[in-house]
Amino acid sequence: MNSDADIVRRVNESYFRLNADIFHMMRERESPMEIIADGDLISFCEIAEKQKRSLPGVADDDLRPYLRALKQIGYRGFIFIEGNTDDPAAEIPISFKYLSDQISEVYSAP
Repeated sequence: MNSDADIVRRVNESYFRLNADIFHMMRERESPMEIIADGDLISFCEIAEKQKRSLPGVADDDLRPYLRALKQIGYRGFIFIEGNTDDPAAEIPISFKYLSDQISEVYSAP
């Protein structure tokens, strides 16, 4: 996120912020430490699984390292799911539970 963060810092406007796109971060092998490094600029978060951009829980990606980074920066905003699905009726409830369980685990830990 560093080059994007540099642009946001140069613009220096409260309405111009970063999106932590966890799908792209995992795909590009970016460390959760990038979230921590630029945490003061993050106002949005999107998430999907790495391989097929599926809904969280379909391929069982471990999202907790990125969620821990969000917790560390004090992120309390929305986490938008941007995943693909071929069977929304079956996959959305699984995804909701899977992601909710990982968020609860991370955010309730000391």
